[in-house]
Amino acid sequence: MRISHSQGKTALTSWRSPSDPSIGKFSMGIDTATGIPEIFIWKEGSPSYRSGPWNGQVFIGVPHMNPVYLQGTRVANDDQGTAYLTYSSFNESFLDYFQLNHEGNMVKLSWYDEKERWEISWM
Repeated sequence: MRISHSQGKTALTSWRSPSDPSIGKFSMGIDTATGIPEIFIWKEGSPSYRSGPWNGQVFIGVPHMNPVYLQGTRVANDDQGTAYLTYSSFNESFLDYFQLNHEGNMVKLSWYDEKERWEISWM
């Protein structure tokens, strides 16, 4: 997964409801206004969540964030002013996807073969 920011700020948008895929109230993206990338979730254009700046291992505004669990997560700026957040699973046989749900929460879902379904593995 790769999320980038260059000129605009929106990378993901929520659905209106779990059964209505039209654009919802929430959007998520990387903001680089301070010069250091940080994740924002906006509700109807106003900030509703801010991760704090990335320090090379974690977003410092997320108290429970542990670098051990973030293996494969990288945030970087290039020399053209574009910020990137990339995620690679530590085990390439795992299937994961991220979703900005209709309530404005970023959710990671993982596929479990033995259960034959997606389950929330991080919220």
